[in-house]
Amino acid sequence: MRKYITFQSKLLLLSILMLSASICAIALRPTYQPIERPTLHLESSIPKKFNDWVADESDTVQIINPEQKETIDKVYADTVTRTYRNSQGRRIMLSVAYGEKQAYVNQVHKPEVCYSAQGFQIINKSPSYLKAFDGRIIKTTQLIATHSGRIEPITYWIRMGKIFIQGSVEQNLVRVNYGLKGIVPDGLLFRVSEINSEIEDSYQLQNDFINQLLLSSPTATRDFLVGDSFPQ
Repeated sequence: MRKYITFQSKLLLLSILMLSASICAIALRPTYQPIERPTLHLESSIPKKFNDWVADESDTVQIINPEQKETIDKVYADTVTRTYRNSQGRRIMLSVAYGEKQAYVNQVHKPEVCYSAQGFQIINKSPSYLKAFDGRIIKTTQLIATHSGRIEPITYWIRMGKIFIQGSVEQNLVRVNYGLKGIVPDGLLFRVSEINSEIEDSYQLQNDFINQLLLSSPTATRDFLVGDSFPQ
């Protein structure tokens, strides 16, 4: 009798645990509750001309993007890729990609992954911080991609919902934090680069370019790109 009761008790306890786990899984399952963003089209919202910079429609410099159109359409809701040239002949390559749902399989792809897929060697990857013209602090990542004599310093940031992330660990933690709130956040990748062996000079030019672009963009576009990064 005691063994029977013990077995029944264990079975009941196991059933309760399984039911609790199922309830928790349902409760914590993220639902698509997008953080409100202005409706805009990147191609028309990001200025093609500002300060000393003009988008060069005829530029033949290869902007790294190894993904097929089918993959881009699946992961991103909107993208824009351009090369800008200034009066000194220097060129900055810009790539912006926006995804509405940052689930693991649909998350924005980090530049180091895309460049590596093209045979580039990634060196000197490090977190960085860019102070925008209005005092906002943007958490960025800087790295250098090299291939067959091409040296390309890169600055980029990834925004998930309202948060900037640096690295995969932080990206996963932010995704889990949103998931606990029942939200699948949107995501945006903003990347600039220049083919230049003078690394620090290139990074400074990229910072200036970013600030001039943000300053020249409509408020809705600027907030879309940098999210809720508050003045420090």
